[in-house]
Amino acid sequence: MMKITHRLSLILIVVIFPVISVFSQNQTHNISILFYDLSMKNLDDQKIKSISETIEKSQCEIAIFAAISNQEILKKIITSNSSFKYRIYDSNLKNDILLLISKIKPQKFSIEIKEYKIKNDKNNNDEILKTKPFIITKFMVENYEFYTICASVKDKTPVPEFNQFDMRRYEIRQLRYIFDDIIKEEPEANILILGNLNDTCDMSTVKEIYARRYGNKKRLFDIRPIDKLKTTWTSWNQETDEYERICYALCSYHMLPELIREESQIIWNDDWLSISNNRPLLLKFTTTEMQEFSDKYLNAIYPNSIYSEIAAHFEKDKLIGEKAKRKSPEYNVKNKK
Repeated sequence: MMKITHRLSLILIVVIFPVISVFSQNQTHNISILFYDLSMKNLDDQKIKSISETIEKSQCEIAIFAAISNQEILKKIITSNSSFKYRIYDSNLKNDILLLISKIKPQKFSIEIKEYKIKNDKNNNDEILKTKPFIITKFMVENYEFYTICASVKDKTPVPEFNQFDMRRYEIRQLRYIFDDIIKEEPEANILILGNLNDTCDMSTVKEIYARRYGNKKRLFDIRPIDKLKTTWTSWNQETDEYERICYALCSYHMLPELIREESQIIWNDDWLSISNNRPLLLKFTTTEMQEFSDKYLNAIYPNSIYSEIAAHFEKDKLIGEKAKRKSPEYNVKNKK
């Protein structure tokens, strides 16, 4: 039996303008959400300045960060992005910190500390209790409600005592449980998961979160943003010199039609490597409820729950799935029903 505990983080809230002022110049009421994994230990002031410039250029209303190495860097990121008046983070964590900053007042939030047990390979397989935090936040813009869930699961740094592959599996499973709990209470909930899952989507760890065996209404859909050169990799693996897609934006069935695909992207930065080994994702949504996609359209555009547009960067995970052949995106769009 998995034990779940809840606790609230330290949240600093300063109200300067009403929430609606964020959108006062925006007739269509679109919302932009940025995710950035900061898996780098030596984030100096210049790098933090570059991060802030990236956020400012993105014009996002919500920014989510993962793998912040310590509280000092967290506070510098908050200070350098002072226009984001709402901040959610766990002040008790010493490393691998999640942070959400927003220009929109959250309706509610929690930091859920999920617990799981894993065998200690060096100590007669005794089970050890491990924990992993997740930030769950609910927003409302006009009459449009949506959730964000942010996560950062076990990275690939060797841990002799434990099977790190199993750690990622258990932590991703906990993330899926959070999603399931929300849609059990709110079947038509709009939910966006942003996080570094530290595996490519051909791996069984990541496949679990899609829940492909379910119907579309209970699945999660892999938005798979693409950059201006039509590449999809999010991270550079220094050890193997491989470019991998391990940062994800996963969307619920009911929120997917509101995605503005042409404005969602991997943010281009000529100097990205000087900041982090990971590239930031930017997702844009309309806050007007759109018509739900048909199953036929979803199965064509998101076969095996993954966005199907062909990218210049070769993804081995694109060969994984039940379908041997896929129609081109152009064919799928022309035959949308």
